[in-house]
Amino acid sequence: MTKNFTSQECEAYANHMMTKYLKQDWEFVWSDKMTNSFGLCCGNYKIKISKKYFDLNSSFPSIIRNVILHEIAHAMQYEDMGYLSHDKHWKKYCLKIGAEPVRCFSRLDVTTPCAAFALRDSFTGKVIKYIQQTNTNITNFLNETNNYIKEVESSYDNPVSLELIWCG
Repeated sequence: MTKNFTSQECEAYANHMMTKYLKQDWEFVWSDKMTNSFGLCCGNYKIKISKKYFDLNSSFPSIIRNVILHEIAHAMQYEDMGYLSHDKHWKKYCLKIGAEPVRCFSRLDVTTPCAAFALRDSFTGKVIKYIQQTNTNITNFLNETNNYIKEVESSYDNPVSLELIWCG
């Protein structure tokens, strides 16, 4: 696991990259309301990042940087072509600035607020499993989770480090 990406570092990175790649003055905005997407490029010259998604993934700066670049590629397309999409032109902008040209991320690529807990690889941020806690006995829940972690870790050829995090 790497050092957590602070909100100030994220904002500084976003502003630096927007200045580097965009022709217009764009504003970086944190959103407390966004829960269905990590980032959003708006036609009113704003790039929004979900505070909830950021908090869940702050241990993985590469994930957050890629989301920011994804949204900047949208902004570049908007400035040059007047529309926002995930078409072949947007993909070219992604490749030009180093973003993955992927429309949206899998729930297993980034930690989302879709469940009570996420069991993830603490080195990559990849989610192994989302867990809804339906069992009210926390001891049983933790024992079951620890057994599952041991089972998953034993199935890997190389050492893996899993972590259980609260997503709610």
